[in-house]
This record gives sequence, C-alpha cells and structure tokens, in this order.
Amino acid sequence: MSLPHRVWEQSRYGRALDLVEPHAEQVNFAEIADQLSLINRYVGASTVAVSVANHTLIAFRAAERAGATERERALVLLHDAHESRIGDKATPVKSMEFAVARQMFGLAGEDTLRQVMAEVERRHDAAIYAAAGIAPPSEAERAFVKHCDIVALNTERRDFLARPPMPWGADIEAVPALSSRQRLLPPPTASLELHALFLSHLPGARAQSARAAPITQRSA
Repeated sequence: MSLPHRVWEQSRYGRALDLVEPHAEQVNFAEIADQLSLINRYVGASTVAVSVANHTLIAFRAAERAGATERERALVLLHDAHESRIGDKATPVKSMEFAVARQMFGLAGEDTLRQVMAEVERRHDAAIYAAAGIAPPSEAERAFVKHCDIVALNTERRDFLARPPMPWGADIEAVPALSSRQRLLPPPTASLELHALFLSHLPGARAQSARAAPITQRSA
C-alpha cells in the first residue's frame, strides 16, 4: 500500500531519510556516529548524560572482554544504530505502550503494536546491515549481542544512575557489569571513537569512506 505522502526526516547532515522504506544508499556511518553521540538514554534519568554512542562503546568493550569474533564485534557496534533514525525508546516506555494498547484494544491491539515496532526496527536494521556489508545476525548472535547490551546497561546503572528503588528484572539482574568503572566521553569524542570502530570493523563503512568526497559535517 503506497503512502499519500513520503514519510521522511532530516538527518544531521541535512539529508532527507525515508523512514518507511529505508535503504542502504541513505546510510552514512559518520553521520550515524554523530547522531548517536547526541541521543541520550534513560529519558534523561541519569546523573550524567549517557549517549547511545557511549553505550555502544561500553557494549563493544564487553564484547572484546568476552572474546568476541570479528563479526560479533561488528554486530555489537550496530545493535543500536537504528536509533539514529527512530530515537532511543526506553524499555519501560515500550512496556507502557504495550500495556495501554492492551487496555484499549485487547491482546490483538498489543500484538499489532509489537509487530509494527519490531518491523520498523527490522527495516532500518536491514538497510544499515546492507550498507555495512554484513549479514543480519542469527538467533545465537542476537543472544550474544543482547548479553553485551545488558552488560553495558548494568555498567551504566552502577556508574551513572541513582540506586534503583526496585529490581529491573531477573534477566537484567543476573548479568554482571564490567569490572572497571567507565568514563563518559563528550559528544565529539564519542562520535570520533565510534566512527573509528565502524571503519575498523565494517567493510561498508571503509568503502564509503574511500569513495567520493565525504559529506561536510554541520555544526550542532
């Protein structure tokens, strides 16, 4: 079914990004690193601003310390890249939306909302994986990426959030944080470090960088 109007958003570098039918040609890894460095997690409910770029760097350290393969490291680097398009939506916010959909429309409404949210992520992930030159993760690889994600989450909880008033869930509480205390990088530094890792681990990012003159970054 075609849309009456194209659904798009403006990227950091001033490009029009198709949100409904994303494609690899619109993916720019320097731009993704920039945008992730400016998107904060936990709806701001942290003692300091924790950007998605900083979170990705911590998850990458967790992958390294777990002895991840080159492919697993690449997948960890990309696990939240779609948030440069659709933003970071905290898990409790998603749970709230599911609960309200169920109250209003029953199980069918909740199931429809879950399917739509999953499909939006899948479409943007597919475009980003294609641009990166890597295949989407298998179920086993998804489980590894999720583990690294939770390690980073628990590290952030310890280092950058207030003491929780109640448990966050058995699946989260069971995963240990990184042993060392982490430091947060300012947005320009976090962006540069994340983009450097993209260039090191993503064939598509290297090819993109080697092609014609890069897009000029605009000031925030």
